[in-house]
Amino acid sequence: MPIEREFSATRSHAGFKPRVCDDDLHFYQCPSCGHVHIGLTDGNPISWSGNGSTKIAELPFVRTEAPTCTACGKQMEPIPFVEHEDVPSDFELDFQFRGGFNANCVKIKWFAKMGCKLHIDWACVKTFTGYQVKYVHEKKYSPITFAFADEDAYCYCDSDPCEECMFRCKNGMIGYVHVVGLGLVRMSFDRMLASGSGPSNEGLRRTRK
Repeated sequence: MPIEREFSATRSHAGFKPRVCDDDLHFYQCPSCGHVHIGLTDGNPISWSGNGSTKIAELPFVRTEAPTCTACGKQMEPIPFVEHEDVPSDFELDFQFRGGFNANCVKIKWFAKMGCKLHIDWACVKTFTGYQVKYVHEKKYSPITFAFADEDAYCYCDSDPCEECMFRCKNGMIGYVHVVGLGLVRMSFDRMLASGSGPSNEGLRRTRK
């Protein structure tokens, strides 16, 4: 009898790789009371650039501006990013794509070495279609998992874990991890590894599983 193939409800049916603008999400913080705001939309619809199947989605968060804090009335300010490579060596932070076609997701992993006081309290992932946010309580163990569906679940092949090859399926996606005591760490998801090195990587690949 022929083998029956099962397809999950979250599987991408995109015929071409989805593309999204390179712009970062806009994070704003009140300098007085600490409230944080993520720009969602300026009220206008999604716009597109490029041609044909390679059109790039210009999501409406791009045009948002720093709002006034609803709690204390002060003008919010953009939160600066800490680049991934600038994270201190005693706090290891990494990401990994898992699941292949049917259970596509990204896992964000971390490990604080002995004596390190840094910890994560929230994280956000910019995707092809928008963004996701998760809060991380102090007793939460690594990793946190962001599951993808529809266009966000697009992947070139079914490798699990992702080999992070030259096709860079998730190019345009970005992870933002708020590390208490450090700041908002920005992790681009367009990393490309040397051929053949992917399957042995387990997130925090060169350090700790």
